[in-house]
Amino acid sequence: MCSFPFITFFVHFSCYLKDFWGKIDAELEVLKFVLSNLQSKEIKYEIIDSLLEDNQDMLFFIQDIFSMQKESISQVFSNALLNYAIIPGLLHSIKFSEKGILS
Repeated sequence: MCSFPFITFFVHFSCYLKDFWGKIDAELEVLKFVLSNLQSKEIKYEIIDSLLEDNQDMLFFIQDIFSMQKESISQVFSNALLNYAIIPGLLHSIKFSEKGILS
């Protein structure tokens, strides 16, 4: 199974997706700072809109992969997404949460 060439693509795509979500989060933090200082906010909305449209395209791509109904490809892709995008993204969001101590 590891000899299939698409396996590395799924890992690279998952890592890119996690980094892309981090980029969206960073832009939202910049937007929050800009809004708090009442500076120009028109450009930042365009950047956020562009990033969210790209994110939507990636989600449609993920849906297309899973809709092929090839069990081996779906399993490899879901493992790559889980191990390289979803779990690291969740751990990062818990680590840098502003909510304080969990009780």
